[in-house]
Amino acid sequence: VLHEPISQLLTQLRRINTIAYPPKLRDRLSQAQNTFLAGNPPKGCSDLYDLLEETTRKIVVAAINNNLWNGSLPAFNAATESWHNVCNTAYGKMQFNNVGTLSPQIWANVLAITRHRNETGHSPRTIKARKRRDLEMRTRFEHAADVLRDVLQNTKKFRV
Repeated sequence: VLHEPISQLLTQLRRINTIAYPPKLRDRLSQAQNTFLAGNPPKGCSDLYDLLEETTRKIVVAAINNNLWNGSLPAFNAATESWHNVCNTAYGKMQFNNVGTLSPQIWANVLAITRHRNETGHSPRTIKARKRRDLEMRTRFEHAADVLRDVLQNTKKFRV
């Protein structure tokens, strides 16, 4: 076997334009995409979600360290707290106007993705469920790549 068959649903994936991302992330993005296309969409999505999580946690930690927070600083450790809680707290308290050109709308997309990340590990029980999952995974993968790009482009001048 030279290559395992690829579902036609997966081959329709919009490829990531790695040039739009910092050079140090391009290899990981390509690996996530290759994993997705090799027939393991949940793992490809998971790899991309991990990269988005790492990036957003660094942004939150930097915002806390620079006191770019409305009200009291959070009592949790942003490196170990659940990603959803970190993003949700940041959505309500982070001073977006001081974190590069990041907006609450872009951050809301990050917050929404936290739910999808937890769903990637569930295996479908039927072929119909697998087709539906693969279609959703394709959309989620593309969306996560877009959100990561938006977050990175809007925090370029904000050192993390």
